[in-house]
Amino acid sequence: IFKTAFNYGENRGIQDHSPSIDRINPVHGYTIGNVVIISVKANRIKSAYCADDLYKVADWLHEIQNLKG
Repeated sequence: IFKTAFNYGENRGIQDHSPSIDRINPVHGYTIGNVVIISVKANRIKSAYCADDLYKVADWLHEIQNLKG
């Protein structure tokens, strides 16, 4: 999602760019075809907010940045 390499290694602990398994659709659980590996950072963001809220923030940010040009 963020186009960065995952950080691996047990001495690093859990960091933003550590790999994390995530369910595409939480209703279906951790099943084949319903999981992806994403960063801890992306997983945290995804789990904290619904898609509609994320789009609203992204749309607002895109609009305000274009106004300031």
